Amino acid sequence: MIQLAPNERVIFVIRRHWFVYLRPILALVGLSVLPAAGWTALSLRGFAPPPELVPVIQLLLVLYVKGLLTYTFINWMTYYLDAWIITDQRLIDIEQVGLFHRRIAEIALERIQNVGLEIPGVIPTFLDFGNLKIQTAGEGEFTIHEVPHLIRAKEFILQYSRQAHRARAAKLPSPDGTQGL
Repeated sequence: MIQLAPNERVIFVIRRHWFVYLRPILALVGLSVLPAAGWTALSLRGFAPPPELVPVIQLLLVLYVKGLLTYTFINWMTYYLDAWIITDQRLIDIEQVGLFHRRIAEIALERIQNVGLEIPGVIPTFLDFGNLKIQTAGEGEFTIHEVPHLIRAKEFILQYSRQAHRARAAKLPSPDGTQGL
């Protein structure tokens, strides 16, 4: 899916922080306990379903569990397939939007002008994750959400962006017609 140039190499890959996936996991646990808690509460009050309704209740329970597993799979897939690939020439943003919907964008490292940080809250502060805001020449602002090790990621991107700027400047002809600076 992503084709690298012959002389391009991957420097590192960033995935969302693990804490982002914790909310769907907690929702799954809570929703998994809900039918058992409801059934227990009804049983304690002496409720017993008529025998002809037991297969219908079992079918509904199976559909409920299947829905929970589907929800979990889609959330895990979106979490796992969202990635940012930094090569020595560009930054590639792969965003899995839905089950069959993916967005891919890329920025040449030499076009990056500034990288800013946004740490939105107490938990991201303690767990060292947040958003990177990348400003580019011409394209505007590009945001990478829930990046782990935020400051280190920013420094890597800026370091390789500066190298790309220097490499490009070395290839450009100077006003007197000579190559480089």
